[in-house]
Amino acid sequence: TLFPYTTLFRSQENKDAMISALDNVTTLEMTFAAHDSEFDGQQITKGQILGLVEHKVKHVGKDRFEIMDRFADFMKDASYVTVFYGEGVSDYEAEKMEKRLTEMLGEDTSVTVIEGGQPLYYYLISVEK
Repeated sequence: TLFPYTTLFRSQENKDAMISALDNVTTLEMTFAAHDSEFDGQQITKGQILGLVEHKVKHVGKDRFEIMDRFADFMKDASYVTVFYGEGVSDYEAEKMEKRLTEMLGEDTSVTVIEGGQPLYYYLISVEK
């Protein structure tokens, strides 16, 4: 029968499409410094907020809103921004963050904020161009 071949072909087609789409997705993460350290010549103090782009520290700040504002540069011209907020973020803060991002990015960018409940990371963000 053709069914198994057709299913296999579609599976491969879907896999290829997803791999291709990854070129248009940027991952942002927001967490905290667990200890004092130095990164790229920059002193980081325990408790500071870290903004990671593609798993590399790009921003260090004092609060989550400051880092999200800095992330806005990576979200410019995005079609979709999906934000998963972690267990250390209140629903109230997540709503404020969603409003802030929507205002910064404009109506051409769809912003979705979802409770992810992940530990350690305040926010995990997928940016699709």
